[in-house]
Amino acid sequence: MTRSSTLKGYKLDTTPARHFLIVVALVLMNVATAAVAAEMTLNSNRLLSACTKPDKEWIGFCNGYLQAAFDAAGGSVCPPVGVTRNDVFGAVVPRLKEFDQRLDQDALPVVIALLRQAYPCG
Repeated sequence: MTRSSTLKGYKLDTTPARHFLIVVALVLMNVATAAVAAEMTLNSNRLLSACTKPDKEWIGFCNGYLQAAFDAAGGSVCPPVGVTRNDVFGAVVPRLKEFDQRLDQDALPVVIALLRQAYPCG
């Protein structure tokens, strides 16, 4: 015998098997979402790879990412007047290679840490 409820004329199956299937579907959707999120996260290794490719599209991507990270750092970074994108590139990209133990981490916090070292405030 199946249990059911009526909601405005719709019959809803409320059996434990149905609940189990719903829980399994939600768990699988959550796992798939986490996998996609991890795939979409730029780690420091991928950033280093992008920033060292001799291709104008990747150079543009790298410059844009570094500019966004620089902007995200806000008042925690105090560059001298007249700093250029090339200066920011030079302060970050060569030093990423030195951070091989952090290359698997998200790029943004690593880049901001390098910017803070290169352009400290106070």
